[in-house]
Amino acid sequence: MGKKIKWIIWLVVIIAFLAWGSTQFTVVNTQEQAAVVESEKFDRVAFVDSIWDSKLLPAVQEDSIDLAVVLDAIGENLEKSAEFAKISVSGAYNYRVRGTGTVESVDVSSKNGVATIQLDHYDGNIQVFLNIGPKISGESIRDGSGFIEFGDFKDQTEYGQVSKEINKRVGDTVFNQFNWPEMVGKKISFGGMFTILTTNQTKINLDTVTISPVYVEEEE
Repeated sequence: MGKKIKWIIWLVVIIAFLAWGSTQFTVVNTQEQAAVVESEKFDRVAFVDSIWDSKLLPAVQEDSIDLAVVLDAIGENLEKSAEFAKISVSGAYNYRVRGTGTVESVDVSSKNGVATIQLDHYDGNIQVFLNIGPKISGESIRDGSGFIEFGDFKDQTEYGQVSKEINKRVGDTVFNQFNWPEMVGKKISFGGMFTILTTNQTKINLDTVTISPVYVEEEE
């Protein structure tokens, strides 16, 4: 077989392979693909915007339990307070509460600012702290909301992003709402969430609670 004939055979084979391959692969426009990925990206800001005024604030302002009532129940027995809590899969007790009290002291030496509160209508031994930001940590607000469920999201990442966005918004709002060192001795009303962890704890802390506030207002 001559070299020319061999070359022609190889050329035919190559053309046939390319024709077959064109039916097996789809050419993807990278710009279109990027646009699709971007459109499917979870927008945590938009999600929190959609629930803030319509669900989250009303839930805390109108459908939460008086903090003094919850603390009295905890003081008797943690299980007794379960009727006021949303219990996570992990076993954590998440409470949605509101109350009034006097600011006893303020510590803003770190980003995890804290105000100590003398709670009205409560004479028990549990100390109440208010996390005033600008950094709010944990998942208390998300998990104590009562309506933000893991199953509503694509994965754990989206679920975590919701908590981070809520915490950021709360921290910025509450911290900048007052000159907190000047609030010592003043009466405030507040509403928010707190969590008592029950798993992987050498001792369950029932001596203090730290509220992550959704709102804080100065009382006249």
